[in-house]
Amino acid sequence: MPVYQTYQGKTIFQKHESLSGNEAIALYRTCGIHGVYHWERESTDSYLRGTVIVIFDFSVLVIREVIEVKNGRHLG
Repeated sequence: MPVYQTYQGKTIFQKHESLSGNEAIALYRTCGIHGVYHWERESTDSYLRGTVIVIFDFSVLVIREVIEVKNGRHLG
């Protein structure tokens, strides 16, 4: 998470700080994300770093626009 500082009326980047586990969970829940599961093993692609499954809480999350659907049919 970037940390900024104000100096002489300007905002400048100061450093990166990582979120604690509880802070990350609170941020995810605020954004409507109910769970994140990250699976990784030795044969996993080094760029993608494994499969990531995101579970959304649709009572919090609102879909405003569908941009693309894999099978080509628009659901909205």
